[in-house]
Amino acid sequence: MADVADVNIGLLLEAAKRSFASVCEHDKPMENAMVGLDTLLRAVSHTPSIAKHYPAYAGDLLHLFFAATLVLGEVATRYIPRERLDLSMAAASALITGAPGDPLRDDRVLYAAALSHELAAAICRREIARRGDPVAREVAVHRAAGAIVPEHRLQ
Repeated sequence: MADVADVNIGLLLEAAKRSFASVCEHDKPMENAMVGLDTLLRAVSHTPSIAKHYPAYAGDLLHLFFAATLVLGEVATRYIPRERLDLSMAAASALITGAPGDPLRDDRVLYAAALSHELAAAICRREIARRGDPVAREVAVHRAAGAIVPEHRLQ
């Protein structure tokens, strides 16, 4: 019988696969890449090696991850520099293939987490711009109104 932790990690890896598959289908690629990375990071935090301890998931996950990386490169480089995107995705892929005891594992986790947060920030900036940045407009109107000096009776 499977250990509860194994089942939960398996569910996380399946969820990550679904997120990366959605990226490949161009279905909200930045959003699904962010969710996929977050889910992958949760799984990684519970096992020293996906490739060694969960080989049944690693191959398909890696295949979808690489395909998602290509799609993400098409859409995310408007918001995230290509070099940082590539380095972070390479670090994240090594979390799937890495062996137990990888001396750079913690750094790879940090790169993947930073990319997830950068994607979240990019999504927010994109949506603010899409809405015409109403908060900035409101602040500008209030500042402009405050800059108007009422006429003084001696003027």
